Amino acid sequence: MRLTIVPSDGIVYKDGKGFSNIDLSWIPDVDGKTIHAIQWFDEDEDGIGEGHVEFVGPHQNLDITTLGIDKVCSFERAFHQWNDKRDEEEALHQEYLAEQERLRIEEQERVKAEFLDFESNIQANQKFLPDLEDGDEGDDGEEENIFYDIEELLKEI
Repeated sequence: MRLTIVPSDGIVYKDGKGFSNIDLSWIPDVDGKTIHAIQWFDEDEDGIGEGHVEFVGPHQNLDITTLGIDKVCSFERAFHQWNDKRDEEEALHQEYLAEQERLRIEEQERVKAEFLDFESNIQANQKFLPDLEDGDEGDDGEEENIFYDIEELLKEI
């Protein structure tokens, strides 16, 4: 695990994934020097690793072998704050996905209702359409009948 803590920016990164707006005001100055960043590298599951504290200004980095500075401060709190922020972000993401699914279902139901309404309108209007019996020719037949009637009239004249 790689952990980077930047108190002045309120940012904590774990393995490249960062969250901002984390209250890191609890991280104190060390011997009058303001901490710019903490870099921590775990090498195994037991949390054994190494890191360093970078200070603002020309001060030399302070090497650390635990996630903190002996008798001054433990930085594990920042790690827990990162976990809390990750859990909060995941909960918000799940809420977002649930809302998107609700909207998708709502739209699906709206379209289905419109389709059913359209179908019922067609069925209701069936009574206004002429029935075509066997042998009825529909529109084309009516047109042929008109020409036939005109021919008959012309013969009579």
